[in-house]
Order: sequence, then structure tokens, then C-alpha cells
Amino acid sequence: LGPGALIELALQLHGVRGEDPWLAALEQAVAGATSGTSRGVLVLGAPGSGKTVWSQRIAGSTRCGLLGALGVAVRRSARELAEDLREPGERSWAALAARREPGRAGLFAALTRTGRLIPVVDGLDEINASDLAQIEVLLRGCPGVWIATGRPEMSTRLSESMVAATLHIEKFTPTLREALLRGMGRPDLAARTGS
Repeated sequence: LGPGALIELALQLHGVRGEDPWLAALEQAVAGATSGTSRGVLVLGAPGSGKTVWSQRIAGSTRCGLLGALGVAVRRSARELAEDLREPGERSWAALAARREPGRAGLFAALTRTGRLIPVVDGLDEINASDLAQIEVLLRGCPGVWIATGRPEMSTRLSESMVAATLHIEKFTPTLREALLRGMGRPDLAARTGS
């Protein structure tokens, strides 16, 4: 993002009154991972609400800060992950992550062994039911915290028992959308927002 393009997404976590819904959701997922129960954070929002940008930001934040203390996020689109699952070979998070980044295979294997690989799957709503079922099996087998994004209807497509917390991203106003697009160097798209 370019200068002056810092935009905070409006996140809401049902039943949480704290200042930082993301932190509260993450705490619930860590507690679930520690106790061996639900360990996922599902981030839902309408098309264009900023889910993909948010997932990129979260994956990048593992280099420092709280999420970095938990492990290293590896972000994949659900479509990429579904494609990789159709290929022959091992179906572990370490192996799947290494298919797109083979130079980091050793790191991914070590992170998986220690429960510190944090899968971030963007766009669960963009794949078919069969692919979703395979990704759900992977998420269930994840030893640590996982994060996934999708449209609001994903709340009924994933098993509630595997999701520790569900965050909702409020849709961007036209003004915020325009600022984000300009900050990303896309004034052509910003001009089309009609703000």
C-alpha cells in the first residue's frame, strides 16, 4: 500500500465487547488448539469487503507481533489449495505449502511438527463442495491455529465444531474502497467506485 493508505477494517466478533475483536478471536483459537478442540478463526464478509487484503496483511504480520509469537502464517487461496490437493503426493500442510515454495520445505516441515505453521486459506466460498470437504479435512488435522476467509454463507458450510471464532468484516464504504485502491496504486479502479 502506498503512503496515506492505511485503512483499518471494521471487524466484529459476536459476543465480544473488547476493543480488539481480532485479538479476542485469536485467543479463542489458541485456547482451542491448546485443549485439542476447535482452533480456527473464520473471517466472513461480503464480496469486496477486504477479506483478501486482510488475509495478506495477517500472513505478513507473522514476521513480528503477536501472531509471529504463535508461528508462521502460510497463505494460500482456496483455489490454489484445491488444485494442489488434486495432484498426487503427500497431503500434509508442510508438503502442500512446499509445492508453491519448495525452497522453504524444511521450514514448513519443522513448523508443522511443532504446531507453529498457521495456514491462512483465502476464499473458501470460491471452491466447490468436494474441494471444500478436502480442505476441511486438512484444517481439522492442523495441530495449531488456522485462519480462513469466505463470504457469510460459509458459516453454514463449515462444521461449527472446528471454528473457535467467527469474525465479520463490515463492507467498505465507497470512500474507504477508493482510498484503498488509490493506496494500492490503482487510481483507475478507484475512479470507478463512484464515491
